[in-house]
Amino acid sequence: MRIFITGRPGIGKTTVFMKTIDLLKKRGLKIIGFYCPEVREGGRRVGFKIVDIETGESGWLAVSADKIGGECIKRIGRYCLVHEDAERISRKISEKIDYAEIIGIDEIGPMELSIYSLKDLIYKMLKTDKKGLYVVHEKIVKDLSKNFSAIIYEINEFNRDKIYIEIYQRLTKDL
Repeated sequence: MRIFITGRPGIGKTTVFMKTIDLLKKRGLKIIGFYCPEVREGGRRVGFKIVDIETGESGWLAVSADKIGGECIKRIGRYCLVHEDAERISRKISEKIDYAEIIGIDEIGPMELSIYSLKDLIYKMLKTDKKGLYVVHEKIVKDLSKNFSAIIYEINEFNRDKIYIEIYQRLTKDL
């Protein structure tokens, strides 16, 4: 079973994801995957980290071009992708997929899919028969759901404070 969480930027997708992951962890389930929190300095977003859900190990996914002097190999918008960190984290996560009870990714979007090792990891995780919770960018959720059947939750201001309980219950049914 795959659950896709989607919705417009800033609506609370990551909050729903993290609340669900916290409940799953409290139940003692082994969750393998990653999340990509934004990093702010002085109230301004300067990049995104990639964090291993299980270990907390992190690295940079992308850094604003102006923060690193504007030189980068590949950009998504104003952000330079940091392939080395993403590859290191994705390699470690990939080695643990077989041991997962639940897969978790926040988020699948253009930035994450632009780094080959991370894209490979995402597709490897989507192809498993393990239950999974995936935050999917609103612009690609329809295309992704054509290739991978999933229950789709669109997060909005009316459901964002309680929907994680329903998602948790679906993921833990029959466990």
